[in-house]
Amino acid sequence: MDLNKKAQWHLDFNGGFIPILELPDGTMMNESAILMNFASDYAKKGQGLPLWPHEVAGEEDSAACMATARLRLAQTKFDPLLGPYWAALGSRFQDEEKMDALRNHLPKFEEWLTTNLNGNDFIHGANPGFVDIHCIVFFERLVIAEFTVNKFAFDSLDIKNNAPTMYAYVHRFRAHPHMKDNCIVIEHQDAQSRLQLAMPPGERKMLTIDGVLR
Repeated sequence: MDLNKKAQWHLDFNGGFIPILELPDGTMMNESAILMNFASDYAKKGQGLPLWPHEVAGEEDSAACMATARLRLAQTKFDPLLGPYWAALGSRFQDEEKMDALRNHLPKFEEWLTTNLNGNDFIHGANPGFVDIHCIVFFERLVIAEFTVNKFAFDSLDIKNNAPTMYAYVHRFRAHPHMKDNCIVIEHQDAQSRLQLAMPPGERKMLTIDGVLR
């Protein structure tokens, strides 16, 4: 399979980007958060790292089910915070007004993260779980920018001082034995960022999947 050669229907639907899932009624779904929840709920249990408290304790454990419900609620409160993030990312961190908005928004990310970590290493406790995996992809781009061509954005946002909880959290996640081999490779993120920065304003390059993960 050549992932660089997309079917015409895929290109017509959303330019050939992923993720995407066709439902039995023909509806096309490309919202990653919905697809993540679907995959987690639909998959057979016991195939890997438990992602929710009730998967560890069992669905008959009411306390574990309540903990899962609280975590799902935390996830729904995270997604509405992403507006300034997407705006700055969409400008490739080059629009000063959007960067100012994101910089001023960082305390809200810190508040959400601090509240939901609740003194633990991860939102799910001692090990990462579903909500950690959901939010890390957003935080990680900001933090590892320190080591890529986007360091100008890292410095402009002053991540170490304005988002110290986020900074430490991302590095803990990337070092975790269950996650360290499944994180973005900094060298590849740097290469892909350079490709995007070279594109004219308003355009983006279709990236290949090769080498995105370790």
